Amino acid sequence: MKKIKNSSNKEAYEEEEELFQGLPACLAFDILSRIPSAKELSTFKCVSKFWRKSLSDPYLHSLHRSRSDQNPPFYCFVPIPFDRYWIDSHRRREEPDKEFDVTIHIQTADHEGQPVNHFTKRIKIHDDPYLSLLPAKQLVCLSTSYRIYICNPSTQDFVELPKGSALPFCLYNVGFGYLPCLDEYKVVRLFYTHYDKDPSYHRLGCEVMTINNTCTNYSWRVMKEDCPYAVDEHGSITVNGFVVWEVESAFLLGEEEEDNEYILSFNLEKEKFGTVPPPPCRKKDGFGLAGLRGNLWFVDYGEGPLIMNMWILMDWNTYEWLKQYSINFGGPEVWWARRPLDIVQLKGDDGEDEEAILVYARGKVHYYHVQSKSFTFLGAGCDYKFCYYHDSFFSLPHRGLTNYENIIFYPLF
Repeated sequence: MKKIKNSSNKEAYEEEEELFQGLPACLAFDILSRIPSAKELSTFKCVSKFWRKSLSDPYLHSLHRSRSDQNPPFYCFVPIPFDRYWIDSHRRREEPDKEFDVTIHIQTADHEGQPVNHFTKRIKIHDDPYLSLLPAKQLVCLSTSYRIYICNPSTQDFVELPKGSALPFCLYNVGFGYLPCLDEYKVVRLFYTHYDKDPSYHRLGCEVMTINNTCTNYSWRVMKEDCPYAVDEHGSITVNGFVVWEVESAFLLGEEEEDNEYILSFNLEKEKFGTVPPPPCRKKDGFGLAGLRGNLWFVDYGEGPLIMNMWILMDWNTYEWLKQYSINFGGPEVWWARRPLDIVQLKGDDGEDEEAILVYARGKVHYYHVQSKSFTFLGAGCDYKFCYYHDSFFSLPHRGLTNYENIIFYPLF
Protein backbone atom coordinates (compact mmCIF):
# COMPACT_ATOMS: atom_id res chain seq x y z
CA MET A 1 0.00 0.00 0.00
CA LYS A 2 1.25 3.45 -0.88
CA LYS A 3 2.41 5.33 2.21
CA ILE A 4 0.57 8.45 3.25
CA LYS A 5 3.11 11.26 3.27
CA ASN A 6 0.84 13.84 4.87
CA SER A 7 0.80 13.05 8.61
CA SER A 8 -2.44 14.99 9.17
CA ASN A 9 -4.24 12.86 6.57
CA LYS A 10 -2.85 9.71 8.15
CA GLU A 11 -4.09 10.78 11.57
CA ALA A 12 -7.51 11.56 10.10
CA TYR A 13 -7.72 8.06 8.59
CA GLU A 14 -6.73 6.50 11.91
CA GLU A 15 -9.33 8.54 13.81
CA GLU A 16 -12.08 7.55 11.38
CA GLU A 17 -10.99 3.91 11.60
CA GLU A 18 -11.11 3.97 15.41
CA LEU A 19 -14.55 5.59 15.31
CA PHE A 20 -15.82 3.00 12.86
CA GLN A 21 -14.38 0.12 14.89
CA GLY A 22 -16.35 1.36 17.89
CA LEU A 23 -19.66 0.87 16.10
CA PRO A 24 -21.66 -2.39 16.27
CA ALA A 25 -20.88 -4.51 13.21
CA CYS A 26 -24.47 -4.50 11.97
CA LEU A 27 -24.61 -0.69 12.11
CA ALA A 28 -21.21 -0.31 10.45
CA PHE A 29 -22.18 -2.59 7.58
CA ASP A 30 -25.53 -0.83 7.22
CA ILE A 31 -23.72 2.49 6.77
CA LEU A 32 -21.28 1.05 4.21
CA SER A 33 -24.06 -0.65 2.24
CA ARG A 34 -25.71 2.74 1.65
CA ILE A 35 -22.75 4.09 -0.31
CA PRO A 36 -24.27 4.06 -3.81
CA SER A 37 -21.12 3.55 -5.89
CA ALA A 38 -19.46 0.14 -5.70
CA LYS A 39 -16.36 1.58 -7.36
CA GLU A 40 -15.98 4.20 -4.61
CA LEU A 41 -16.61 1.59 -1.92
CA SER A 42 -13.93 -0.69 -3.37
CA THR A 43 -11.30 2.05 -3.12
CA PHE A 44 -11.60 1.92 0.69
CA LYS A 45 -9.71 -1.38 0.60
CA CYS A 46 -6.51 0.56 -0.08
CA VAL A 47 -6.73 2.48 3.22
CA SER A 48 -5.75 -0.28 5.66
CA LYS A 49 -5.97 -3.97 6.47
CA PHE A 50 -9.00 -3.22 8.64
CA TRP A 51 -10.94 -1.73 5.73
CA ARG A 52 -9.87 -4.52 3.37
CA LYS A 53 -11.14 -7.13 5.83
CA SER A 54 -14.37 -5.22 6.49
CA LEU A 55 -15.16 -4.79 2.79
CA SER A 56 -14.56 -8.51 2.16
CA ASP A 57 -17.23 -9.59 4.64
CA PRO A 58 -19.94 -11.72 2.92
CA TYR A 59 -22.68 -10.08 5.01
CA LEU A 60 -21.74 -6.63 3.67
CA HIS A 61 -21.74 -7.99 0.11
CA SER A 62 -25.21 -9.44 0.64
CA LEU A 63 -26.54 -6.24 2.21
CA HIS A 64 -25.08 -4.03 -0.52
CA ARG A 65 -26.46 -6.31 -3.22
CA SER A 66 -29.97 -6.24 -1.74
CA ARG A 67 -29.92 -2.42 -1.70
CA SER A 68 -28.48 -2.28 -5.22
CA ASP A 69 -31.25 -4.56 -6.49
CA GLN A 70 -33.83 -2.02 -5.34
CA ASN A 71 -32.22 0.74 -7.40
CA PRO A 72 -32.61 1.15 -11.18
CA PRO A 73 -29.99 -0.82 -13.11
CA PHE A 74 -27.10 0.65 -15.04
CA TYR A 75 -26.63 0.26 -18.79
CA CYS A 76 -23.53 -1.21 -20.42
CA PHE A 77 -22.63 -0.49 -24.06
CA VAL A 78 -19.85 -2.07 -26.11
CA PRO A 79 -19.48 -0.61 -29.63
CA ILE A 80 -18.43 -3.24 -32.16
CA PRO A 81 -15.09 -2.23 -33.71
CA PHE A 82 -15.96 -3.22 -37.28
CA ASP A 83 -13.32 -0.89 -38.73
CA ARG A 84 -10.52 -2.93 -37.20
CA TYR A 85 -12.14 -6.17 -38.38
CA TRP A 86 -12.40 -5.15 -42.00
CA ILE A 87 -9.09 -3.26 -42.15
CA ASP A 88 -7.34 -6.46 -41.12
CA SER A 89 -9.43 -8.76 -43.33
CA HIS A 90 -6.67 -9.26 -45.90
CA ARG A 91 -4.09 -10.03 -43.21
CA ARG A 92 -6.47 -12.53 -41.61
CA ARG A 93 -6.87 -14.35 -44.92
CA GLU A 94 -3.09 -14.68 -45.12
CA GLU A 95 -2.90 -15.92 -41.51
CA PRO A 96 -6.25 -17.73 -40.99
CA ASP A 97 -5.25 -19.50 -37.75
CA LYS A 98 -3.91 -16.44 -35.99
CA GLU A 99 -5.76 -14.33 -33.44
CA PHE A 100 -5.49 -10.55 -33.37
CA ASP A 101 -5.72 -8.04 -30.55
CA VAL A 102 -8.62 -5.58 -30.63
CA THR A 103 -9.42 -2.74 -28.24
CA ILE A 104 -13.02 -2.65 -27.05
CA HIS A 105 -14.63 0.32 -25.32
CA ILE A 106 -16.90 -0.51 -22.39
CA GLN A 107 -19.24 2.38 -21.64
CA THR A 108 -21.73 2.56 -18.78
CA ALA A 109 -24.59 4.92 -18.01
CA ASP A 110 -27.28 5.27 -15.35
CA HIS A 111 -31.00 4.67 -15.97
CA GLU A 112 -31.42 8.27 -17.13
CA GLY A 113 -28.71 7.89 -19.74
CA GLN A 114 -26.08 9.93 -17.88
CA PRO A 115 -22.51 8.65 -18.45
CA VAL A 116 -20.89 6.81 -15.54
CA ASN A 117 -17.70 5.11 -16.80
CA HIS A 118 -15.72 4.53 -19.94
CA PHE A 119 -12.79 2.12 -19.96
CA THR A 120 -11.05 -0.03 -22.55
CA LYS A 121 -9.79 -3.60 -22.66
CA ARG A 122 -7.76 -5.63 -25.12
CA ILE A 123 -9.33 -8.86 -26.31
CA LYS A 124 -8.46 -11.37 -29.01
CA ILE A 125 -10.54 -12.10 -32.11
CA HIS A 126 -10.24 -14.62 -34.90
CA ASP A 127 -11.51 -14.55 -38.46
CA ASP A 128 -15.19 -14.16 -37.50
CA PRO A 129 -15.95 -10.66 -36.14
CA TYR A 130 -18.40 -11.94 -33.55
CA LEU A 131 -18.97 -10.42 -30.12
CA SER A 132 -21.77 -11.19 -27.66
CA LEU A 133 -22.64 -9.36 -24.44
CA LEU A 134 -24.60 -11.31 -21.81
CA PRO A 135 -25.71 -9.81 -18.47
CA ALA A 136 -26.29 -11.71 -15.23
CA LYS A 137 -27.25 -9.50 -12.29
CA GLN A 138 -23.95 -7.77 -11.38
CA LEU A 139 -21.60 -9.25 -13.99
CA VAL A 140 -21.37 -9.21 -17.77
CA CYS A 141 -20.04 -11.97 -20.02
CA LEU A 142 -18.34 -11.09 -23.31
CA SER A 143 -17.57 -13.84 -25.78
CA THR A 144 -15.91 -14.01 -29.18
CA SER A 145 -15.62 -16.96 -31.53
CA TYR A 146 -12.89 -18.50 -29.37
CA ARG A 147 -12.72 -16.77 -26.00
CA ILE A 148 -14.95 -15.92 -23.04
CA TYR A 149 -14.43 -12.95 -20.71
CA ILE A 150 -16.21 -11.96 -17.48
CA CYS A 151 -16.43 -8.32 -16.44
CA ASN A 152 -17.73 -6.38 -13.45
CA PRO A 153 -18.52 -2.97 -15.04
CA SER A 154 -18.78 -1.31 -11.62
CA THR A 155 -15.21 -2.11 -10.55
CA GLN A 156 -13.80 -2.60 -14.09
CA ASP A 157 -12.60 -6.07 -13.06
CA PHE A 158 -12.02 -8.15 -16.22
CA VAL A 159 -10.82 -11.76 -16.58
CA GLU A 160 -10.59 -14.37 -19.32
CA LEU A 161 -11.96 -17.84 -18.61
CA PRO A 162 -9.95 -20.98 -19.41
CA LYS A 163 -10.54 -22.54 -22.79
CA GLY A 164 -12.84 -25.54 -22.83
CA SER A 165 -13.65 -28.41 -25.16
CA ALA A 166 -13.97 -27.59 -28.85
CA LEU A 167 -13.01 -28.63 -32.34
CA PRO A 168 -10.24 -26.48 -33.79
CA PHE A 169 -12.43 -23.82 -35.47
CA CYS A 170 -14.60 -22.24 -32.79
CA LEU A 171 -17.10 -22.66 -29.99
CA TYR A 172 -20.78 -22.52 -30.84
CA ASN A 173 -22.68 -20.47 -28.27
CA VAL A 174 -22.47 -19.17 -24.70
CA GLY A 175 -25.07 -18.65 -21.98
CA PHE A 176 -24.57 -16.82 -18.70
CA GLY A 177 -26.81 -16.59 -15.65
CA TYR A 178 -27.10 -15.98 -11.91
CA LEU A 179 -28.78 -18.28 -9.38
CA PRO A 180 -29.89 -16.29 -6.30
CA CYS A 181 -30.80 -19.47 -4.42
CA LEU A 182 -27.13 -20.57 -4.58
CA ASP A 183 -25.58 -17.09 -4.89
CA GLU A 184 -23.47 -18.19 -7.82
CA TYR A 185 -22.99 -17.57 -11.53
CA LYS A 186 -22.91 -20.21 -14.24
CA VAL A 187 -21.41 -20.04 -17.71
CA VAL A 188 -22.93 -22.48 -20.21
CA ARG A 189 -20.82 -23.24 -23.23
CA LEU A 190 -22.03 -25.09 -26.33
CA PHE A 191 -19.35 -26.52 -28.60
CA TYR A 192 -19.09 -28.73 -31.66
CA THR A 193 -18.38 -32.41 -31.12
CA HIS A 194 -19.04 -33.08 -34.83
CA TYR A 195 -19.21 -30.60 -37.69
CA ASP A 196 -20.88 -31.32 -41.03
CA LYS A 197 -21.61 -29.29 -44.15
CA ASP A 198 -25.27 -30.12 -43.54
CA PRO A 199 -26.25 -28.31 -40.30
CA SER A 200 -28.80 -31.01 -39.50
CA TYR A 201 -25.90 -33.37 -38.79
CA HIS A 202 -23.99 -31.10 -36.44
CA ARG A 203 -23.38 -32.49 -32.95
CA LEU A 204 -23.19 -30.11 -30.02
CA GLY A 205 -21.77 -30.79 -26.57
CA CYS A 206 -22.34 -28.72 -23.44
CA GLU A 207 -20.13 -27.76 -20.51
CA VAL A 208 -20.70 -25.56 -17.46
CA MET A 209 -18.47 -23.43 -15.24
CA THR A 210 -19.54 -22.18 -11.79
CA ILE A 211 -18.31 -18.84 -10.42
CA ASN A 212 -18.81 -17.73 -6.82
CA ASN A 213 -16.95 -16.22 -3.89
CA THR A 214 -15.88 -19.54 -2.36
CA CYS A 215 -14.47 -21.63 -5.22
CA THR A 216 -10.71 -21.63 -5.68
CA ASN A 217 -10.48 -23.80 -8.80
CA TYR A 218 -12.51 -22.81 -11.84
CA SER A 219 -12.87 -25.43 -14.54
CA TRP A 220 -15.37 -26.66 -17.10
CA ARG A 221 -17.66 -29.62 -16.34
CA VAL A 222 -18.80 -31.50 -19.46
CA MET A 223 -22.49 -32.45 -19.32
CA LYS A 224 -23.53 -36.01 -20.10
CA GLU A 225 -26.51 -34.68 -22.06
CA ASP A 226 -25.67 -33.16 -25.45
CA CYS A 227 -27.43 -30.08 -26.77
CA PRO A 228 -30.45 -31.51 -28.66
CA TYR A 229 -31.12 -28.66 -31.13
CA ALA A 230 -29.20 -26.44 -33.49
CA VAL A 231 -29.66 -22.96 -32.03
CA ASP A 232 -28.98 -19.44 -33.24
CA GLU A 233 -25.23 -18.93 -33.09
CA HIS A 234 -25.35 -15.27 -32.11
CA GLY A 235 -26.94 -15.00 -28.73
CA SER A 236 -28.81 -16.39 -25.75
CA ILE A 237 -31.17 -14.97 -23.12
CA THR A 238 -31.16 -15.80 -19.40
CA VAL A 239 -34.33 -15.30 -17.36
CA ASN A 240 -35.83 -16.94 -14.28
CA GLY A 241 -32.94 -19.40 -13.91
CA PHE A 242 -33.10 -20.58 -17.54
CA VAL A 243 -30.79 -19.92 -20.47
CA VAL A 244 -32.89 -19.86 -23.65
CA TRP A 245 -31.98 -19.88 -27.33
CA GLU A 246 -33.85 -19.54 -30.60
CA VAL A 247 -33.87 -22.92 -32.34
CA GLU A 248 -32.18 -22.38 -35.68
CA SER A 249 -34.11 -25.11 -37.49
CA ALA A 250 -37.33 -26.98 -36.85
CA PHE A 251 -35.72 -30.39 -36.59
CA LEU A 252 -33.84 -32.27 -33.92
CA LEU A 253 -30.15 -32.59 -34.71
CA GLY A 254 -29.84 -35.49 -37.14
CA GLU A 255 -33.56 -36.35 -37.05
CA GLU A 256 -36.44 -34.73 -38.91
CA GLU A 257 -39.12 -33.29 -36.65
CA GLU A 258 -42.58 -31.90 -37.23
CA ASP A 259 -42.69 -28.39 -38.66
CA ASN A 260 -42.80 -26.64 -35.30
CA GLU A 261 -40.76 -23.81 -33.81
CA TYR A 262 -39.15 -24.48 -30.45
CA ILE A 263 -37.33 -22.36 -27.93
CA LEU A 264 -34.50 -24.35 -26.35
CA SER A 265 -33.95 -23.90 -22.60
CA PHE A 266 -31.29 -24.96 -20.12
CA ASN A 267 -32.18 -25.12 -16.42
CA LEU A 268 -29.19 -23.61 -14.61
CA GLU A 269 -29.97 -25.26 -11.27
CA LYS A 270 -30.79 -28.75 -12.56
CA GLU A 271 -28.46 -28.43 -15.57
CA LYS A 272 -30.99 -30.00 -17.92
CA PHE A 273 -32.21 -29.10 -21.42
CA GLY A 274 -35.86 -28.53 -22.28
CA THR A 275 -38.08 -26.71 -24.78
CA VAL A 276 -40.58 -23.85 -24.53
CA PRO A 277 -43.50 -23.72 -27.01
CA PRO A 278 -43.84 -20.30 -28.70
CA PRO A 279 -47.02 -18.18 -28.56
CA PRO A 280 -49.76 -18.86 -31.12
CA CYS A 281 -48.75 -15.82 -33.19
CA ARG A 282 -45.71 -17.48 -34.78
CA LYS A 283 -45.34 -16.69 -38.47
CA LYS A 284 -42.54 -17.45 -40.87
CA ASP A 285 -41.36 -13.84 -41.29
CA GLY A 286 -39.03 -13.72 -38.33
CA PHE A 287 -38.97 -13.52 -34.55
CA GLY A 288 -36.59 -12.84 -31.72
CA LEU A 289 -36.24 -13.37 -27.97
CA ALA A 290 -35.60 -10.79 -25.28
CA GLY A 291 -35.01 -10.95 -21.55
CA LEU A 292 -36.48 -7.80 -20.02
CA ARG A 293 -36.94 -7.18 -16.30
CA GLY A 294 -36.67 -10.84 -15.40
CA ASN A 295 -39.21 -12.03 -17.99
CA LEU A 296 -38.94 -13.88 -21.29
CA TRP A 297 -40.35 -12.01 -24.27
CA PHE A 298 -41.16 -13.33 -27.73
CA VAL A 299 -40.73 -10.53 -30.28
CA ASP A 300 -42.80 -11.22 -33.39
CA TYR A 301 -42.14 -9.44 -36.68
CA GLY A 302 -44.71 -11.47 -38.61
CA GLU A 303 -47.14 -8.64 -39.34
CA GLY A 304 -44.66 -6.79 -41.52
CA PRO A 305 -41.59 -4.55 -41.46
CA LEU A 306 -43.30 -1.75 -39.49
CA ILE A 307 -44.92 -3.80 -36.71
CA MET A 308 -43.22 -5.35 -33.69
CA ASN A 309 -45.45 -7.42 -31.37
CA MET A 310 -44.15 -8.36 -27.92
CA TRP A 311 -45.46 -11.42 -26.07
CA ILE A 312 -44.54 -12.11 -22.43
CA LEU A 313 -44.30 -15.62 -20.96
CA MET A 314 -46.67 -15.50 -17.98
CA ASP A 315 -46.16 -19.03 -16.60
CA TRP A 316 -43.15 -21.32 -17.01
CA ASN A 317 -45.20 -24.37 -16.05
CA THR A 318 -48.15 -23.94 -18.44
CA TYR A 319 -46.22 -21.88 -21.02
CA GLU A 320 -48.97 -19.28 -21.13
CA TRP A 321 -48.12 -16.27 -23.32
CA LEU A 322 -49.76 -12.85 -23.30
CA LYS A 323 -49.51 -10.23 -26.05
CA GLN A 324 -48.47 -7.15 -24.09
CA TYR A 325 -47.34 -4.58 -26.68
CA SER A 326 -47.75 -3.86 -30.37
CA ILE A 327 -45.44 -1.15 -31.69
CA ASN A 328 -46.08 0.50 -35.06
CA PHE A 329 -42.91 2.22 -36.21
CA GLY A 330 -44.67 3.95 -39.13
CA GLY A 331 -42.86 6.37 -41.41
CA PRO A 332 -41.67 5.92 -44.98
CA GLU A 333 -38.58 3.86 -44.16
CA VAL A 334 -38.43 0.22 -43.17
CA TRP A 335 -36.97 -0.24 -39.67
CA TRP A 336 -34.90 -3.38 -39.93
CA ALA A 337 -32.80 -4.70 -37.04
CA ARG A 338 -35.43 -3.65 -34.48
CA ARG A 339 -35.08 -5.01 -30.99
CA PRO A 340 -36.34 -4.00 -27.54
CA LEU A 341 -33.60 -3.22 -25.02
CA ASP A 342 -35.45 -2.46 -21.79
CA ILE A 343 -38.78 -1.53 -20.21
CA VAL A 344 -38.57 1.54 -17.98
CA GLN A 345 -40.68 4.00 -16.00
CA LEU A 346 -40.27 7.65 -17.01
CA LYS A 347 -41.63 10.89 -15.62
CA GLY A 348 -44.24 12.35 -17.95
CA ASP A 349 -44.94 16.03 -18.57
CA ASP A 350 -47.58 15.88 -15.86
CA GLY A 351 -45.11 14.47 -13.34
CA GLU A 352 -46.72 11.03 -13.34
CA ASP A 353 -44.85 7.81 -14.11
CA GLU A 354 -45.31 6.46 -17.60
CA GLU A 355 -44.15 3.21 -19.16
CA ALA A 356 -41.67 3.31 -22.01
CA ILE A 357 -39.76 0.73 -24.05
CA LEU A 358 -36.14 1.37 -24.96
CA VAL A 359 -35.84 0.31 -28.62
CA TYR A 360 -32.84 -0.06 -30.90
CA ALA A 361 -33.45 0.25 -34.64
CA ARG A 362 -31.20 1.10 -37.61
CA GLY A 363 -28.33 2.23 -35.39
CA LYS A 364 -30.56 4.55 -33.35
CA VAL A 365 -31.95 4.35 -29.83
CA HIS A 366 -35.47 5.54 -29.02
CA TYR A 367 -37.93 5.57 -26.17
CA TYR A 368 -41.33 4.27 -27.25
CA HIS A 369 -43.98 5.81 -24.96
CA VAL A 370 -46.63 3.14 -24.49
CA GLN A 371 -49.51 5.45 -23.53
CA SER A 372 -49.04 8.09 -26.22
CA LYS A 373 -47.62 5.63 -28.80
CA SER A 374 -44.91 8.14 -29.66
CA PHE A 375 -41.12 8.02 -29.95
CA THR A 376 -38.35 10.05 -28.36
CA PHE A 377 -35.02 9.91 -30.16
CA LEU A 378 -32.11 9.38 -27.73
CA GLY A 379 -29.05 9.09 -29.93
CA ALA A 380 -27.30 7.37 -32.80
CA GLY A 381 -23.96 5.81 -33.42
CA CYS A 382 -22.22 2.70 -34.63
CA ASP A 383 -23.66 -0.71 -33.98
CA TYR A 384 -23.08 -1.90 -30.44
CA LYS A 385 -23.96 -4.57 -27.92
CA PHE A 386 -26.15 -3.52 -25.02
CA CYS A 387 -27.22 -4.91 -21.65
CA TYR A 388 -28.06 -3.72 -18.15
CA TYR A 389 -26.56 -4.72 -14.81
CA HIS A 390 -26.73 -3.86 -11.10
CA ASP A 391 -23.99 -1.99 -9.29
CA SER A 392 -21.80 -4.32 -7.21
CA PHE A 393 -18.28 -4.78 -5.86
CA PHE A 394 -18.38 -8.55 -6.50
CA SER A 395 -14.74 -9.62 -6.72
CA LEU A 396 -13.95 -11.86 -9.66
CA PRO A 397 -11.65 -14.84 -9.04
CA HIS A 398 -8.18 -14.43 -10.48
CA ARG A 399 -6.56 -17.74 -9.53
CA GLY A 400 -5.91 -19.67 -12.72
CA LEU A 401 -7.51 -16.94 -14.84
CA THR A 402 -6.03 -14.28 -17.10
CA ASN A 403 -6.41 -10.81 -15.62
CA TYR A 404 -6.68 -7.86 -18.00
CA GLU A 405 -5.50 -4.55 -16.61
CA ASN A 406 -7.05 -1.33 -17.85
CA ILE A 407 -5.20 0.11 -20.80
CA ILE A 408 -6.73 3.53 -20.31
CA PHE A 409 -9.42 5.08 -18.18
CA TYR A 410 -11.13 8.40 -18.66
CA PRO A 411 -14.59 9.84 -18.00
CA LEU A 412 -17.20 9.43 -20.71
CA PHE A 413 -18.47 12.73 -22.10
